[in-house]
Amino acid sequence: MIIHAPLGDSATTATTLKGLTTAGFTALAAGFAAMVVLHATSGLNPVEVVISLHLYTPLGWLLPVALVLFGLGACAFAAVARRVEAPRWLSPMLLVWAGFLGLVALFPTDPPGLPEVSLISAIHRYAAFCAFSTMAVMGLCFARWARGADCPDKTRKGVLAASWIAVVALVACSAPYVAEWFGVPREPGAFGAGLLQRTTVGMELVALAFVGAWLKGSVEALGLGFGPGVAGGVVPALDVVEAPEDLRDGVRPPVVAEGRHLAAGVGLRDAVGADRVLGQFVPAGLLVPQEFQARELLEVEPGLQGERAAGGLVPGELVAAGRDLD
Repeated sequence: MIIHAPLGDSATTATTLKGLTTAGFTALAAGFAAMVVLHATSGLNPVEVVISLHLYTPLGWLLPVALVLFGLGACAFAAVARRVEAPRWLSPMLLVWAGFLGLVALFPTDPPGLPEVSLISAIHRYAAFCAFSTMAVMGLCFARWARGADCPDKTRKGVLAASWIAVVALVACSAPYVAEWFGVPREPGAFGAGLLQRTTVGMELVALAFVGAWLKGSVEALGLGFGPGVAGGVVPALDVVEAPEDLRDGVRPPVVAEGRHLAAGVGLRDAVGADRVLGQFVPAGLLVPQEFQARELLEVEPGLQGERAAGGLVPGELVAAGRDLD
């Protein structure tokens, strides 16, 4: 008899990866909360003023903290993506996005009023643009990959919609800066730069959350693996709760300690009485072959696996719930 039990290695791995996904969502939530507090106390117009200038408000230190938390959440998801059935490029792109966010946090933008852009501020701008572009491309690639993979359609559509909105907002926000390179003056706040930038960041966080939810589902599926159980382990009995009335006192149990297996090619299908098959004892059968209807199988105890026998699949524990087999 082969008894199936959860695989120890898979269970341990699933527990570790589940902890990483939880840590990833916790980091994203903490970063989002820091951003909300920062915006609520800054007194700046979120439609006109870009996020970077919140650094020079009383709680400006929350800006780099939020960016680092977003990066840590992406790193946690990247570690999970390496262990589940995810595309190979997903983990590196998440790490790249986290790296660019680290640069944005490390190199702040110039305070308002400076006539020229410093090198530190230029690094800040280009790192932010690369981060926004990386996450947008990752979302579009993930949505394309998900069409032929085992990924919920809701997840694919959510990532696709959020990524496209982020792309449109990013292009609209970046266009005035590109035009400035060609001598076209840019008036800060005149084109709703703050709103467009927040739309880009918000939609990319939504796409990242969808990807994280898919990774979490993949981890939960990984923890459902089964393998051979340990010898001597306790398992539920595979017995019917109540024996049919047709099995009277004179009938021996179908399996005894001294019994032998049937010879090759000998089956018990549609046995018709308490008799012997080729000299071997077989259990009594019903006078007419009976069919089990789906409504008769009230419940299969969760956690049990079927056993593969010569005649087919033997189900797990069936609970008769007080009914007799007619």
